[in-house]
Amino acid sequence: MASIQTGWLLLLCLGHISAIQLDHEQLLNRVHIHHSRELTDSAAMTGSAAVESPQIQWGTNESHIEVQLIYPTTGWMALGLTPNGGMDQSDVLFGYLDDKTGKLVVQDRFNNYKPGSPVDLTLDEQQDWTAVSGSQNATHTTIRAVRALRTCDFVDRPFVHGFMKVIFSYHSSDPASETGPILKHTQRGSGLINFLERGASLVPKEPIVAHLNFTMDDFRVPGQKTSEFHCRLLRVPKYDRKMHAVLQTPVVDPRAIDLLHHIVIMGCKSGIQIANASVANGDPFACGPEDYTNVMAECYEVAAIWAVGGKDTNYPANAGFPVTPEMEGRYYMLQVHYNNPQRKRPLDSSGISFSLTDQLRDQDVGTMMMGSTNLNELFLIPPGVDQFTMRAQCSDLCTDTVS
Repeated sequence: MASIQTGWLLLLCLGHISAIQLDHEQLLNRVHIHHSRELTDSAAMTGSAAVESPQIQWGTNESHIEVQLIYPTTGWMALGLTPNGGMDQSDVLFGYLDDKTGKLVVQDRFNNYKPGSPVDLTLDEQQDWTAVSGSQNATHTTIRAVRALRTCDFVDRPFVHGFMKVIFSYHSSDPASETGPILKHTQRGSGLINFLERGASLVPKEPIVAHLNFTMDDFRVPGQKTSEFHCRLLRVPKYDRKMHAVLQTPVVDPRAIDLLHHIVIMGCKSGIQIANASVANGDPFACGPEDYTNVMAECYEVAAIWAVGGKDTNYPANAGFPVTPEMEGRYYMLQVHYNNPQRKRPLDSSGISFSLTDQLRDQDVGTMMMGSTNLNELFLIPPGVDQFTMRAQCSDLCTDTVS
């Protein structure tokens, strides 16, 4: 058995010293497993008891987070913060216990993933994870490390309040060297973790089996106006059974985070005709008030909304947003509003992700919109007032249909 122990890590936080206790834990078993063999449930590891599922323990103070990973492998292991449940643009804690030297290796990496390309876990120029301890037996490796909740590294994702999407992966062998190529994982998966709050009961109890993502795809913000609206039509993929979306997660691209004002996902009418082939194929198009098109007129059923300061949206415990085989090919419109006074031109892949489960809840979630839709003429706030009330009316032709 190999073991390295550096003891308690004492952190200097705003002039005082504190030790971080690991007071949270979660098995990475309620996840989307990207492998033919399902990882099984297991109790937390105590003493020499075996754990079949990867396990993470963590604790936080005002400025730092300390995590301990317990994975069923004797090779390399990784935990990533991901914007959309996938590998691309994920911020990764990577580590292993070198079989040859016994050295504990903990690294800060970033994943630029493209389908069909080799794994590109780039070593960060600024290493923000610090090793605390590591050990290994015949079946499992344990690695403990600490990092600031928010770093000064633009490729690091901050630990924030609310549920964060994480990915995990591991391999049965160590890399050949600390800077050499990394063999493709033998197991990987994704899940949801609330690192900074104790509201673990809000985590969906059902297993997350897929993610439905409506996002931009490296869209170059034109930067021609100080306020820009851009949209993209995306189709619902094929699903072989009905599922429920139980959680909405904002996908905020750090490259454009200072421009994002709000994001809206709107369902389009069935059978909508898209004359522009580029738009029909998912290319972004301008969709501000001055760019009104028939597409915008046919896509108005709000499915999700995010604005600055917003967090994840949890559906009621007994209900989920239905995603069915019959919805295959249905268009949804992603709208992103960029507040861009400096006319910057970053790339952006922001949007909203839905977490899906095949363990259906009792009720389907629906959408009802009431009030005025002509905001350009009616939503005018007089200058110099401390309070302003806007009123709208719905006729009985609308309310009579509500049962």
